[in-house]
Amino acid sequence: MFEWDNKKNEEIKKRHGISFEELEVCIKIDSVIIETPNENRNQNAFLTFLNDYPIIVPFEIRGDNYRLITAWPDRRYKDE
Repeated sequence: MFEWDNKKNEEIKKRHGISFEELEVCIKIDSVIIETPNENRNQNAFLTFLNDYPIIVPFEIRGDNYRLITAWPDRRYKDE
């Protein structure tokens, strides 16, 4: 199960033109989990692709859910 903050969803829609709803589908179809250095939280991130462009989606596990924190395009993974 996936969850997210609706205000954050609106922010990433405006900033990056992507939504958590779209990313949920992409993550379910094809994604890998990558480690992210974050000293303050127990976070990892999904690496997924939307329209053939790599997207990083940090998340936390909360109970049985993946809490999506934010998302951004990341060209470092373009040729993965």
